[in-house]
Amino acid sequence: MRWTRRSAVVMVTALLVAGCGQAPRPPVERFYRLDVGTVAASREAPASGVLEVQRFSADGVVGERNLVSASGNGTTELVQLDYHLWADPPTRMLQDLTVEVLRAAAVVEQVTTPELRVSADYLLAGKIQRLEQVRTEPPGVVARVELVLTRAVDGELLWVDTLEATRPVSDLAPSSAAIALGEAVGEVLGRAIDPLASALRTGARR
Repeated sequence: MRWTRRSAVVMVTALLVAGCGQAPRPPVERFYRLDVGTVAASREAPASGVLEVQRFSADGVVGERNLVSASGNGTTELVQLDYHLWADPPTRMLQDLTVEVLRAAAVVEQVTTPELRVSADYLLAGKIQRLEQVRTEPPGVVARVELVLTRAVDGELLWVDTLEATRPVSDLAPSSAAIALGEAVGEVLGRAIDPLASALRTGARR
């Protein structure tokens, strides 16, 4: 009995020590893509030439991978959501999505990126100004992007605009915000198609 009791005490002590030594598991990181869905094609024939879409820029937290939330009550406070991240930096995602949308819309004969090292006739630069969840009542999201089209040979400005789209969401879940932001970005890029196509055709005639 003496050995049994001692063994039991040792076993209980070991279990207690082991339990106290276990660190709590951190929350699981969740990653989101931007899905813009199907965007309408240009209503005109493709402009001639090659359009290069450069990597987008963004200031501060807007360009980082954490989803961003704004209070929406008139203050300027922005909060990065811990453990909720974009699958890629927003500047890269917007570049890739713009290439995808403009190719599908057939605004120009060829759409490339700088990585392809193809001589381009036109350059499209973009800056993400807002890409965030807004904690209003009801909550929503907002995407605002500046787009600048220049001619490669001389840098002449052909078109510039800042486009914004909002979407309501039913809750404050980051997953809901990610879906709605994809829709908002899709609207922004869709609204850019016709004026961009027109500017490309005008630039080709100069």
